[in-house]
Amino acid sequence: MISERNNQFENEIPCGRSIDESLIFLGVVGESVTEATRGTFSLSQLEDIVKKAAVHWGAGDHLLAMLLCKLPSMLKELQLLPAVNEESKTFLHVKTQYRIWTKGECEIVKDITKYEAEKNSFDFWIDRDEKKSRPLKKKLANIGPKAVDLLIYLVERLGERVSKEQLLRDVWGEEVYQDIECERSQQNKIELQLTKLEQFCGGKFRQHLFSKKFEKGIGLNSLFKNSYFIFERLG
Repeated sequence: MISERNNQFENEIPCGRSIDESLIFLGVVGESVTEATRGTFSLSQLEDIVKKAAVHWGAGDHLLAMLLCKLPSMLKELQLLPAVNEESKTFLHVKTQYRIWTKGECEIVKDITKYEAEKNSFDFWIDRDEKKSRPLKKKLANIGPKAVDLLIYLVERLGERVSKEQLLRDVWGEEVYQDIECERSQQNKIELQLTKLEQFCGGKFRQHLFSKKFEKGIGLNSLFKNSYFIFERLG
């Protein structure tokens, strides 16, 4: 019975769409199956598992709606089986994929071996799954998740300027207040993370920042595109 349901669901894999969207679809299913087989969950909890996986993989609203229509009930059926062998538990398991940011692009790839061979050519080599990112050169400073979030935000908008108000909303989840002291404090918060990024790569970061950043907008010039490689594991 479960085999028949698996075949039915596999037929729902988006056809005629981009490879990235198909990978996202499979990634959400694989991650949901893995989580669901770790315990016993209610149907609403299984829906939350699917939603969490969808956010992790960057699934759009349409794809999420399609997944929520069938996947939670299938996961529930999988849990109710008296004995589920390992093959059934991993019927749609997806091998680790990677979301990478490099050369002004963000994409999902199956393997990063070719980039690992060139890692010493990057000023920033960052594994986003680590709590603290460590530089390739031991004497340089580590950076935390907030600095990495800021770097990703800027490289996703390479060559563009973003106002400090927009940056604070998107990266820190804060609104800018007109009070002079508050504004100064928020600018210092941004400067602190920019300084950490500068120290992380040995002084090669700020040279790519646009001038007059707080007056005209914060951003990195397009020459920075060959300076970084950031990745995270999906599934």
